[in-house]
Amino acid sequence: MHDPRKLTFLVTGASGFVGSRLVRALTAQHDPESVIAMVHSQPSERDRCRIAELQGLNVAILRGDLLQPISLNAPDVDVVFHLAAHTDIEHRSERVRVNDVGTQNLLDWLGPKLRGKRVVFTGTLASVDRRCPRGQLDESTPCTPQTQYGKTKYDGERRIMSGQSSFGYTYTIIRLGSVVGPDYRPEGMFGVFPEMLARRALATRLNWPGRSAFVHVDDAVKILMSLVENGASENQLYVVSNGEPLSFDMVLDDIAELFQLPRQKVVLPAWIWSAIGYSAWLLLKLPVTPYRIRLLSWRVGHMVWDGMYADASKLNALLGMNYRSVRRCLEDAYGKPPTTD
Repeated sequence: MHDPRKLTFLVTGASGFVGSRLVRALTAQHDPESVIAMVHSQPSERDRCRIAELQGLNVAILRGDLLQPISLNAPDVDVVFHLAAHTDIEHRSERVRVNDVGTQNLLDWLGPKLRGKRVVFTGTLASVDRRCPRGQLDESTPCTPQTQYGKTKYDGERRIMSGQSSFGYTYTIIRLGSVVGPDYRPEGMFGVFPEMLARRALATRLNWPGRSAFVHVDDAVKILMSLVENGASENQLYVVSNGEPLSFDMVLDDIAELFQLPRQKVVLPAWIWSAIGYSAWLLLKLPVTPYRIRLLSWRVGHMVWDGMYADASKLNALLGMNYRSVRRCLEDAYGKPPTTD
């Protein structure tokens, strides 16, 4: 690997939530000419706004579709941050195959130019999907993904691992849970929860007991950049979490407080939650369950059980991260005055 101060980078998914902030962070530490931002050839309106911001950073913009074999000349870079992914699980779409087929197309495109280089891949804790879990998962927890998103992201991980022998690169994989911060995806839970709280929807009044892994988007970016500079992270997989043992009930309390919304809580006993959680898992596993019901069951299961609650001690021992709290994440996401962390 070259001198860290003179590295060159390719960032796929550069117009995404994490990718756009990673490009900005890279240009703050390195020459903008050392960064290539790869974006979709037919971006959404939201992505077009981010692409315009990236162009203002004077980075090279590379347009392409990873679902198709790439005919462009492959750049010669030191580090590939592969963040491109299809995360919209609300609607069924063949675009989800960018997570695995797109990963293979990227490797085939870069080909021999990957030898001796580093590939950093962002996976997801949604690839794990333990059955009705309590307690934390870690890097050794078996993966049994139940959604197309989780399955394709997990297959993308395996393609990164197996490609090492063919292409001669080193890799690092991080599995992210809920990434929170400014410019979050409006269709995700951080966009939906405030609206549901405002209309006092029953779902946001329940004392959901499941815990999850959260991380501020800027902390996720810091992790990605720090891993490249740390040789001990080569050919390793890490799960990411800020470590707070917060239930969804507690997160909803924080959101309600930030928006000054009443939350008249409906407290269900543990045995009812167990019944709901087991029922959700059974519906998820049934092959005849319609897609929307499967998706709802998957979400309910994670909010009842500790589906994405992760132990990031392996990563923290390596990097010694100091994370922003979930409260700080929410304040930054919603533009509320921050309190003392």
